[in-house]
Amino acid sequence: MWQFEDSEIYSIGMIHPSHSRHSGLSMLSGVSQFSGISTLSGCGSPDTLDRLPELPAAEEKRLRRAAQVLQQRLVLRQWLATHRLQHCYTKLLSLDVSSLEDVYWLEDSTAHHVLDPKDFGAWSAARQSLPTGKEALQTLKADLWNVVVKNSKHQDAWTWGGMLVVSVSVCGLVTLAAMTQPSLAPEAKHSLLQYVTGKYLHPPSCKVEWGWTEPQAVGETMCFTVHCFQRNGHPYPICDTDELTVTISHGTRKVTAVIELGSGDPAQANTARVKFTVRTAGVYIISIMIGLVSISGSPYRKWFTAGRVEARRSRVGRALHALVCAAGHARALHVHPRDQYDNPAPLPDSEPPKGFTIKLNPLGGEVDEELSSSATFTYDAVNQRVSVALCFPRAGVYRAKLMYDGVMLLNGEFDCIVLTASDTATVQRNMSSKRHNICYEARLVSGKPRRVLCCISPKQLTIKDYILKFIPKRITSFRLCPSTKLILKPTPEGSGPGGEFTLEDGVQPQLELVSPERDLIAATFTQLLLANCGGEDTFKNKQDFFYSEIRKAHWRHPHDKLAIRVLRAELLRTSLKATRHFTVQDWCKNFDVTFQGEQGVDWGGLKHFEFAGKLVGKCLYESALGGSYRQLVRARLTRSFLAQIIGLRVHYKYFEQDDPELYLSKIKYVLETDLDGGDSVPELYFADDVYDSSGRLLETHDLVSVSDWRAHALVSGAGRDWERVLGWLWAALANFSTEERARLLQFTTGCSQLPPGGFQELNPRFQITAAPNFGALPTAHTCFNQLCLPDYDSYEQLVHALLWAINEGGEGFGMI
Repeated sequence: MWQFEDSEIYSIGMIHPSHSRHSGLSMLSGVSQFSGISTLSGCGSPDTLDRLPELPAAEEKRLRRAAQVLQQRLVLRQWLATHRLQHCYTKLLSLDVSSLEDVYWLEDSTAHHVLDPKDFGAWSAARQSLPTGKEALQTLKADLWNVVVKNSKHQDAWTWGGMLVVSVSVCGLVTLAAMTQPSLAPEAKHSLLQYVTGKYLHPPSCKVEWGWTEPQAVGETMCFTVHCFQRNGHPYPICDTDELTVTISHGTRKVTAVIELGSGDPAQANTARVKFTVRTAGVYIISIMIGLVSISGSPYRKWFTAGRVEARRSRVGRALHALVCAAGHARALHVHPRDQYDNPAPLPDSEPPKGFTIKLNPLGGEVDEELSSSATFTYDAVNQRVSVALCFPRAGVYRAKLMYDGVMLLNGEFDCIVLTASDTATVQRNMSSKRHNICYEARLVSGKPRRVLCCISPKQLTIKDYILKFIPKRITSFRLCPSTKLILKPTPEGSGPGGEFTLEDGVQPQLELVSPERDLIAATFTQLLLANCGGEDTFKNKQDFFYSEIRKAHWRHPHDKLAIRVLRAELLRTSLKATRHFTVQDWCKNFDVTFQGEQGVDWGGLKHFEFAGKLVGKCLYESALGGSYRQLVRARLTRSFLAQIIGLRVHYKYFEQDDPELYLSKIKYVLETDLDGGDSVPELYFADDVYDSSGRLLETHDLVSVSDWRAHALVSGAGRDWERVLGWLWAALANFSTEERARLLQFTTGCSQLPPGGFQELNPRFQITAAPNFGALPTAHTCFNQLCLPDYDSYEQLVHALLWAINEGGEGFGMI
């Protein structure tokens, strides 16, 4: 806009204001008139510059620099006038002396050649009179500036005629600039007239009105309003071209938001409503920008807390099988309260925590109210968990049911094996004994009744028969793993010690046995299983236990490097050939992979070998060390694959849990259909990862990807209202959990999973059609993979209707 060089400042200080139009400063003086600045001292005062209209950052910086230099020169001129040396001002400027600080550094020899001899004595005396301290010098400059301001009201004031001429000139220039700037500089967002009058969108003046009070519980659709204002404080009607962007993040996850600009009410045209859904508790960072400029206070930090405790999501931190404890000794359990969305849910600070109850009864008997009331509950606010202390006065087997508000917890029903002091000592000896066969007599009930021997080792439970009544022979064995269940049955009154129990692993026929040492067998089995698989039945606990056991194995094997040479073009064949003779010790070494004919480096080795179970084990083995050794296997391990890892027999019935839809539609069809009698062969789908030519994993198709969904969906509908509802749908899907997206896919197509190619290979294509009604629940035609979406008033109404439809109406047929 304006250039402030030294010559121009000299003009400000030395030329009469009536001549300012010749010095190129008429525009500056005109702008100053709008802010009440009419004197040279006003131009040099930083305080009065704050009243000027907002300028571009570079122009404002140059203006303030010019004001600072002007103030220094006016102070210097006043100091010279005090010592009757004002006529030396121009000569000093030629020596680059423009402030009192410069006077210190001007040598007498230099000043002697410039100043007149008659003025040199006065100059030397004045220079010697300057204070040497910094504070004293600042005080002198402040006093001189006060004199400048006082004198400027009388000596430097602009005449009314000059001010009139300048004002008319400024009005003409401002009008001309307002007319020509948009055409001369199309990239400029605002004209000079808008800058002067403040009639433009000013992000720092915008305000946010939050539609909730903190802390807010998760699970609802949040809404806040951005009120947009001009620089002069008047409302600004926001529109699409103003580039309003809202970014919401929770950790590394981005949250999709819906932005609604303006309103049907003209009085609300300056508002923008932003809506988003929160499912995970924690701190959310909300950044609001207009044209890449943050509004006042942005980014914001908003805290969302967990919802109320949901019994069906809360779980007991315990082993998968029975709880073993000693009679007369308290045993503690931990309950982890969770809300509807699996967030750790805090409880009110009260002792005991309200809502939690436990029912205890002898196995097969009635609830023992006295025993149940003896359990105590305490709340640990730091770890957000409830501790339950159980103490059984007598030995036996009890059934426990942990509940919250009368609803049983996720894994709240379990058996408690209470042992006497002697039996407890026996179990402890069994655990510490190096003898691998702990045998108890029993009687086989199922099949042919006979006397058998139950032998328990850290790896398996073996049932042996007797030949000639004294030579044991193995009947069957059950691997000591979580899939093997030891189910205790009620003991009839008067039947003596022990009782009946059942063994099953989901593969072999179950066995029913009776033993007087049943409780000892069950307790030993449970404790050995606990030693093999860890404590609480949570993924974090299992992972920590697994890594701790693997780290023990690292101490027994060296970490030497083992060179492996493979061909890139035949990666699978050459890799299998290079590793087929590897021993366990070889697999525990560090691999150094090189490609034949290439001078490449090892890119991590294991990233090229995600093709076999042994290498999955290698990844897990290395990952136990943590840090740079941590290897990520992008695979979902099914029950059938896990069964092979732990040594169980693989059975086709595993597909009932691995892929129920595949089992019902394909495997069951194969079992019940004579394939030789027909020409059709059932089509089977398997998951597939995408690799490049060098064997690198490029991507893994997610179960339901919103981007893939959006790219390949067929949309039928038109109009702004339909585009608005469609945008709400994609935002809702982005905020849905994986389970909710799978439910919507199930609701529309009848299947919660996709073909290997994702939505692109879905046949027929996924369709979204506008329904001819308003505010109703969405409907679907599963034969055509078609979702019919009605019109809705708001984003919240659409989310509520979608969740209601997929959770309550996801099965069966209905009349439309």
